[in-house]
Amino acid sequence: MLTKNTRGFSRVLGKKTKLAIIIAVTILVVSTIFLEILFSNQFMFVHENNLINNNVENSREEKRVLIYDPLSREYSNPELIDLLMKTFTQHNYTVDIYIGKNATLDPLYHLDRYDIIILRAHGGYNNNSKIPEPVGQYVFTGIYFNEAIKIYGKNKIYDLLKHHYIVKGVIPRNGVSIYELPLYVVVSPLFFKDKISSLKNDTIIIYTGCYGLDDDVLANIFLDKGAYAYLSFKGDVTWVFGDQILEIIPVRIAKGEDIVEIYKSLNETQIRDPYTGAELEIRYRK
Repeated sequence: MLTKNTRGFSRVLGKKTKLAIIIAVTILVVSTIFLEILFSNQFMFVHENNLINNNVENSREEKRVLIYDPLSREYSNPELIDLLMKTFTQHNYTVDIYIGKNATLDPLYHLDRYDIIILRAHGGYNNNSKIPEPVGQYVFTGIYFNEAIKIYGKNKIYDLLKHHYIVKGVIPRNGVSIYELPLYVVVSPLFFKDKISSLKNDTIIIYTGCYGLDDDVLANIFLDKGAYAYLSFKGDVTWVFGDQILEIIPVRIAKGEDIVEIYKSLNETQIRDPYTGAELEIRYRK
């Protein structure tokens, strides 16, 4: 049976639920990828470069940026990452960059270190309160489930799974059964709520995944922990348009402009994805 909900399509198979989400576009030709979600501790949803990680143990007082880029495992953009790294470094930020399969759970445990957090990641969304998994926005990591077990141990990963801090996710491909695809580790909003004690008062979070502001669950978690502003998309955004945002906004932040004023200065073509209609929105502490 195929039913439609408010955010994509929900296909009921027994007790499992799938949610399809458009998440990608090719150059010149729009190519959609549907993010499939199965809950109840099954599959949940939605290039690898070297890790660049500068002075991880430095003090909280210095200006510091996290570029968390698991999306590069499938859609790499080294020119963008190079631009961001050079821009922030030139303006005296320490930059930590985790790319592809190096975008593990570790950086997400330590968001309290950063003034600026850029999450270039696939996104998922659950608006069904009748299932055990938390309602709100989900963030894909860059590691497969079997890789996570090797890194953190089976007991640790299954404990996170049991308590709904993570779920298993797949990125479907045409002509390939979802059961033949690699399982990603996907972080739930509950992870950010329980595993992060606080954020710096001036922290800015930019999340370019789908559905990051389809409701305010994740935004409120970050703002309640002390962040100044959270910027993301309402709707299913293409990675190409998300990257265009990252070419503009972080560069202006690095130069000292206020994120709220930056957002207010953007025109319609800079906030709305022409391929999907997803709209960039902001939540901030007033």
